[in-house]
Amino acid sequence: WITPNLSTSFTFTASVSADFNIEFDKTSELLRKQYGSTLGQSNNHFAVLGKSNVLLSVGHWDNSIRCYNLDDMKCFQSVSCHKDAITCVAVGYEERVVVTGSRDTTVIVWTIGKAGKYSQATLQESPQHILYGHQNEVSCIAVSVTLDLVISASMDGDILFHTLEDGLYIRDAQLPNCSVPTKMIVNGFHGAICIYCQQDLKLYTMTVNGKILAATDIGERINSMSFTFEGQHILLGGEKGSIHVRDATSLEVKEILRSKNSPITNVIPTPEDCLVASNGEGEFILVSPESSMAKKSRSWN
Repeated sequence: WITPNLSTSFTFTASVSADFNIEFDKTSELLRKQYGSTLGQSNNHFAVLGKSNVLLSVGHWDNSIRCYNLDDMKCFQSVSCHKDAITCVAVGYEERVVVTGSRDTTVIVWTIGKAGKYSQATLQESPQHILYGHQNEVSCIAVSVTLDLVISASMDGDILFHTLEDGLYIRDAQLPNCSVPTKMIVNGFHGAICIYCQQDLKLYTMTVNGKILAATDIGERINSMSFTFEGQHILLGGEKGSIHVRDATSLEVKEILRSKNSPITNVIPTPEDCLVASNGEGEFILVSPESSMAKKSRSWN
């Protein structure tokens, strides 16, 4: 799909059955059976292997990570190794590795491959590495194949750096006031790490050496974070329906795009420098660089 070159942004909607609403009674009951006490405690429970059309799901009562076919949403693999519920999952560049963090304070690196009766990408049954060092539940993780890094944060505010290839401990860091990271993303080409803390609604940028470059108050909960393709800017999807475009180093605001009051649930860039976002009302929002909502240049300078 190639994003059209539009003079304005637009939205399109799709009607959704109430049976698939997470707040629908039947759906909620089904989710509780699958997720147990972790239901609704984190939005780091899902990741997608886009090349393989596979949804990864964690947080289940049996401490497993599950693979679903996105065509029919049938679970075709379930792998367990953690001793407590998995709290977060991240996928490495080119979808070669998956990393999970757990309440058992460990981080596990899984290798992706095709084997046995499965025609789709699957997780190897035996983990590549089990990473130790946290003293509390793992809250979020980020992985960079390019930088050979696994970065994990825990509920006591510790941020640990391990090598991806060998699983070796490198260093640890903390944010000011021991703030607990809720989301993390890392740019493998520029080495910048973006960290969001829901507790105080703050955003931080950090180097791979653990040095904090900038910090700022966001003023709203953030549901989605991603780097633009050139890596110089960060895209944030907010609970108040806004999309922030900020400098990846200084966190200076380059643009704030406002839609409805409905929360932005996800925002990603396209190779054509357009932004594709979804909101809580089931709408997809497309913003082209030349649109009235984004009057500045294609590079957001």
